[in-house]
Amino acid sequence: SRQEIMLVYFAPSAFLNGMNFKNRAIQIPMHWGFFHLDGARFIAKCHKLGLQVDYWTINDKDDALKLQENGADGIMSDDPATITSALR
Repeated sequence: SRQEIMLVYFAPSAFLNGMNFKNRAIQIPMHWGFFHLDGARFIAKCHKLGLQVDYWTINDKDDALKLQENGADGIMSDDPATITSALR
């Protein structure tokens, strides 16, 4: 939920460690208003909490490459052929 994503974004890891999230994966856009959810620190924080991080809808090769480099687990796209040509 949006509330859980914002909680993960803002709350210290020590506070979140004991939380039981409803799901073990999050599927999010790269940004949500002013909040950038595509950074390596945010992705690493999610991973430490046992959350898989998937992004949607990514149709730009550079965005897909950035997400891959930052540790994203999955990328959903309307144009998978273009995206996969950028990924290693």
